[in-house]
Amino acid sequence: MNFCAVVFIFSLVMGPMAVIGEPGGLAEPGSDSAAIELGAAVSILDLHELNAKGYCGYVLRLGYRWKDYLLLEGEYDHFVDITESHVQSLFLAGPRVGFRKRGLGAYIKLQPGMLRAVKYDPSVARSRFALSAGGVLEAYVTPHAYVRLDLGYLVIWLGDATFRHPHYSLGFGFRL
Repeated sequence: MNFCAVVFIFSLVMGPMAVIGEPGGLAEPGSDSAAIELGAAVSILDLHELNAKGYCGYVLRLGYRWKDYLLLEGEYDHFVDITESHVQSLFLAGPRVGFRKRGLGAYIKLQPGMLRAVKYDPSVARSRFALSAGGVLEAYVTPHAYVRLDLGYLVIWLGDATFRHPHYSLGFGFRL
């Protein structure tokens, strides 16, 4: 079983726990004293302009909660297509702003970064500027654990062309 399948199954188990796991329903998020967030997710991305299909990737996140409504977040996304001939690495960092109330959180995010595309041979690689914009929904399983759904668009500049791709991820996170 690969990493994508493990994270996806774990997220699907934690999601219902967020709703029915506690007698009162959703857990209230932890206090602001928990400033560090760690997370993992399964991500879907299809870069058809690079002639690569079937991407399932993993995402690793690290965030620092500066205020209750503002989090500075960095993420690393890694994608390999089903033929393992194309590899994409995505580094993003930026703010996430929103609110948390009654066991749910809703945020918007804007994260600039870089996409590194490798096709067949690592010596033939391209790095391009990328920008991810979208929203985040969180359901808190416990005061320090949550399930997260990211929905957004990834904009990539390849030479004179600009490409926009839907970028989705489902995962979990922990506040330390």
